[in-house]
Amino acid sequence: MAKKKTQESPPPESGLWMRYSESEHCIQDDFNRDDWSGYSEYQKEFHPISLHRSQPAEWYYEKLELNFDPKEVNKVWIVVARYTDGGTFGCTHGYWKVKAVCKTDDEAYAIKKQIENGTFPKPKYAWRGKDHEGMHEWEGYFAALDDVEVHRMEID
Repeated sequence: MAKKKTQESPPPESGLWMRYSESEHCIQDDFNRDDWSGYSEYQKEFHPISLHRSQPAEWYYEKLELNFDPKEVNKVWIVVARYTDGGTFGCTHGYWKVKAVCKTDDEAYAIKKQIENGTFPKPKYAWRGKDHEGMHEWEGYFAALDDVEVHRMEID
């Protein structure tokens, strides 16, 4: 009798997952949908809650990009860019994007300064076989950098 093959589950993915809370509320709504006039303005709130070495089952976690082994550290500094974006009929303040995860506070504050003074490297992407330089989330006609936050977080 042939032995039945069993499918092995893949090894757990290594990395860091950030649990966070996010909400949005209206701070101005003068938009008239009948004649498409007026303006709406919203504010997003973002709060990092915890970091985990294994991927949780819940959906409100984000996997963080790292340039080091997360097993090397028990705490990290997360650099978060907060920005505004919108369009002709409204905007939203407080969008967020994790731009770096650092092993030291010195490294995190150096990146914060680069973002604030416009020298943080732009993202790269490939298109039609060539490398191109992209834009940061806060760059664009309706977009603007609001703030750069540094969060010190322990790893659970």
